[in-house]
Amino acid sequence: HASAIEFVRLADRLYPDDDATPPDIVLARAEAHRARAEQLVEEAGADPTRPVEIAGIDPVTRAEIRANYLDAGENFLRHARLTVLSDDAAFTDSLWMAGESYDRGGETSKTIEVFSEYAGGADDDQRLPAALYRLAGAHQSRAEYDMASQLYRELLDEHPNSAEAAAAYVRLAQCRALDDDPEN
Repeated sequence: HASAIEFVRLADRLYPDDDATPPDIVLARAEAHRARAEQLVEEAGADPTRPVEIAGIDPVTRAEIRANYLDAGENFLRHARLTVLSDDAAFTDSLWMAGESYDRGGETSKTIEVFSEYAGGADDDQRLPAALYRLAGAHQSRAEYDMASQLYRELLDEHPNSAEAAAAYVRLAQCRALDDDPEN
Protein backbone atom coordinates (compact mmCIF):
# COMPACT_ATOMS: atom_id res chain seq x y z
CA HIS A 1 0.00 0.00 0.00
CA ALA A 2 2.92 2.34 0.65
CA SER A 3 4.01 2.05 -3.00
CA ALA A 4 0.47 2.67 -4.21
CA ILE A 5 0.35 5.84 -2.10
CA GLU A 6 3.57 7.11 -3.70
CA PHE A 7 2.33 6.42 -7.23
CA VAL A 8 -0.97 8.17 -6.57
CA ARG A 9 0.84 11.15 -5.04
CA LEU A 10 2.90 11.41 -8.22
CA ALA A 11 -0.25 11.32 -10.34
CA ASP A 12 -1.86 13.92 -8.08
CA ARG A 13 1.10 16.29 -8.59
CA LEU A 14 0.40 16.35 -12.31
CA TYR A 15 -2.57 18.58 -11.56
CA PRO A 16 -1.49 21.75 -9.73
CA ASP A 17 -5.11 22.88 -9.35
CA ASP A 18 -6.94 20.57 -6.90
CA ASP A 19 -10.21 21.02 -8.80
CA ALA A 20 -8.57 19.81 -12.02
CA THR A 21 -7.44 16.50 -10.52
CA PRO A 22 -9.49 13.65 -11.98
CA PRO A 23 -11.79 12.15 -9.34
CA ASP A 24 -10.34 8.68 -9.96
CA ILE A 25 -6.90 9.82 -8.80
CA VAL A 26 -8.32 11.42 -5.67
CA LEU A 27 -10.34 8.29 -4.91
CA ALA A 28 -7.30 6.05 -5.49
CA ARG A 29 -5.28 8.14 -3.04
CA ALA A 30 -8.06 7.94 -0.44
CA GLU A 31 -8.40 4.18 -0.83
CA ALA A 32 -4.62 3.63 -0.68
CA HIS A 33 -4.30 5.59 2.57
CA ARG A 34 -7.31 3.83 4.07
CA ALA A 35 -5.90 0.41 3.12
CA ARG A 36 -2.50 1.35 4.57
CA ALA A 37 -4.06 2.43 7.88
CA GLU A 38 -6.03 -0.79 8.14
CA GLN A 39 -2.97 -2.82 7.21
CA LEU A 40 -1.00 -1.20 10.04
CA VAL A 41 -3.81 -1.82 12.52
CA GLU A 42 -4.07 -5.44 11.42
CA GLU A 43 -0.28 -5.96 11.62
CA ALA A 44 -0.42 -4.68 15.21
CA GLY A 45 -3.07 -7.30 15.99
CA ALA A 46 -5.88 -4.81 16.61
CA ASP A 47 -9.38 -4.38 15.23
CA PRO A 48 -9.80 -1.09 13.30
CA THR A 49 -13.38 -0.74 14.55
CA ARG A 50 -12.28 -0.80 18.20
CA PRO A 51 -10.53 2.42 19.27
CA VAL A 52 -9.55 0.83 22.60
CA GLU A 53 -7.45 -1.73 20.76
CA ILE A 54 -5.84 0.94 18.58
CA ALA A 55 -4.96 2.92 21.72
CA GLY A 56 -2.84 -0.04 22.84
CA ILE A 57 -0.61 0.10 19.74
CA ASP A 58 2.84 1.63 20.13
CA PRO A 59 2.80 5.44 19.71
CA VAL A 60 4.87 5.58 16.51
CA THR A 61 2.66 3.09 14.67
CA ARG A 62 -0.46 4.71 16.10
CA ALA A 63 0.69 8.11 14.73
CA GLU A 64 1.23 6.56 11.28
CA ILE A 65 -2.20 4.93 11.42
CA ARG A 66 -3.81 8.24 12.37
CA ALA A 67 -1.99 10.11 9.60
CA ASN A 68 -3.17 7.59 7.01
CA TYR A 69 -6.78 7.70 8.23
CA LEU A 70 -6.74 11.50 8.14
CA ASP A 71 -5.23 11.59 4.65
CA ALA A 72 -7.88 9.08 3.57
CA GLY A 73 -10.59 11.26 5.08
CA GLU A 74 -9.28 14.36 3.34
CA ASN A 75 -9.16 12.64 -0.02
CA PHE A 76 -12.53 10.92 0.33
CA LEU A 77 -13.99 14.33 1.14
CA ARG A 78 -12.18 15.84 -1.87
CA HIS A 79 -13.62 13.06 -4.03
CA ALA A 80 -17.12 13.70 -2.67
CA ARG A 81 -16.80 17.39 -3.57
CA LEU A 82 -15.61 16.53 -7.09
CA THR A 83 -18.53 14.16 -7.72
CA VAL A 84 -21.36 15.97 -5.93
CA LEU A 85 -23.02 17.12 -9.15
CA SER A 86 -22.14 14.21 -11.42
CA ASP A 87 -22.52 10.97 -9.45
CA ASP A 88 -24.83 10.72 -6.43
CA ALA A 89 -23.66 7.25 -5.43
CA ALA A 90 -19.97 8.18 -5.59
CA PHE A 91 -20.65 11.37 -3.62
CA THR A 92 -22.58 9.51 -0.90
CA ASP A 93 -20.05 6.66 -0.63
CA SER A 94 -17.09 9.03 -0.45
CA LEU A 95 -18.79 11.27 2.09
CA TRP A 96 -19.46 8.19 4.25
CA MET A 97 -15.88 6.98 3.92
CA ALA A 98 -14.57 10.47 4.77
CA GLY A 99 -16.61 10.56 7.98
CA GLU A 100 -15.59 7.05 8.92
CA SER A 101 -11.91 7.75 8.19
CA TYR A 102 -11.91 10.95 10.23
CA ASP A 103 -13.66 9.11 13.05
CA ARG A 104 -11.11 6.30 13.06
CA GLY A 105 -8.33 8.89 12.87
CA GLY A 106 -9.67 10.63 15.95
CA GLU A 107 -10.48 13.93 14.23
CA THR A 108 -13.72 14.69 16.05
CA SER A 109 -14.40 18.10 14.49
CA LYS A 110 -14.17 16.75 10.96
CA THR A 111 -16.17 13.68 11.96
CA ILE A 112 -18.98 15.93 13.17
CA GLU A 113 -18.78 18.11 10.07
CA VAL A 114 -18.92 15.22 7.62
CA PHE A 115 -21.50 13.05 9.41
CA SER A 116 -23.71 16.13 9.91
CA GLU A 117 -23.68 16.65 6.16
CA TYR A 118 -24.25 12.95 5.58
CA ALA A 119 -27.18 12.80 8.03
CA GLY A 120 -28.81 15.70 6.17
CA GLY A 121 -28.98 13.58 3.01
CA ALA A 122 -31.54 11.08 1.76
CA ASP A 123 -33.92 9.67 4.36
CA ASP A 124 -33.94 6.26 2.67
CA ASP A 125 -30.16 5.74 2.98
CA GLN A 126 -29.44 2.48 4.83
CA ARG A 127 -26.40 4.01 6.54
CA LEU A 128 -28.36 6.94 8.00
CA PRO A 129 -28.87 5.29 11.44
CA ALA A 130 -25.14 4.54 11.62
CA ALA A 131 -24.32 8.13 10.62
CA LEU A 132 -26.58 9.50 13.37
CA TYR A 133 -25.04 7.11 15.88
CA ARG A 134 -21.48 8.09 14.91
CA LEU A 135 -22.41 11.78 14.91
CA ALA A 136 -23.94 11.50 18.38
CA GLY A 137 -20.90 9.56 19.59
CA ALA A 138 -18.57 12.29 18.35
CA HIS A 139 -20.57 14.91 20.25
CA GLN A 140 -20.59 12.68 23.32
CA SER A 141 -16.79 12.31 23.16
CA ARG A 142 -16.53 16.12 23.31
CA ALA A 143 -18.79 16.22 26.39
CA GLU A 144 -21.59 17.84 24.34
CA TYR A 145 -24.17 15.72 26.10
CA ASP A 146 -27.27 17.74 25.19
CA MET A 147 -26.48 17.55 21.47
CA ALA A 148 -25.56 13.87 21.72
CA SER A 149 -28.80 13.14 23.60
CA GLN A 150 -30.81 14.95 20.96
CA LEU A 151 -29.19 12.89 18.19
CA TYR A 152 -29.65 9.61 20.06
CA ARG A 153 -33.32 10.46 20.57
CA GLU A 154 -33.67 11.29 16.87
CA LEU A 155 -32.13 7.92 16.05
CA LEU A 156 -34.51 6.13 18.42
CA ASP A 157 -37.55 7.99 17.09
CA GLU A 158 -36.80 7.70 13.38
CA HIS A 159 -35.01 4.32 13.22
CA PRO A 160 -36.28 2.33 16.22
CA ASN A 161 -35.62 -1.07 14.64
CA SER A 162 -32.03 -0.43 13.62
CA ALA A 163 -29.07 -2.10 15.31
CA GLU A 164 -27.78 1.37 16.21
CA ALA A 165 -31.02 2.18 18.06
CA ALA A 166 -30.43 -0.70 20.45
CA ALA A 167 -26.95 0.62 21.26
CA ALA A 168 -28.24 4.19 21.48
CA TYR A 169 -30.23 3.44 24.65
CA VAL A 170 -27.01 2.87 26.61
CA ARG A 171 -25.32 5.93 25.12
CA LEU A 172 -28.37 8.09 25.78
CA ALA A 173 -28.42 6.96 29.42
CA GLN A 174 -24.72 7.82 29.72
CA CYS A 175 -25.31 11.31 28.31
CA ARG A 176 -28.28 11.96 30.57
CA ALA A 177 -26.28 10.84 33.62
CA LEU A 178 -23.43 13.21 32.73
CA ASP A 179 -25.32 16.29 31.57
CA ASP A 180 -25.95 19.40 33.71
CA ASP A 181 -29.53 18.48 34.61
CA PRO A 182 -29.65 16.95 38.12
CA GLU A 183 -33.03 15.34 37.35
CA ASN A 184 -31.36 13.10 34.77
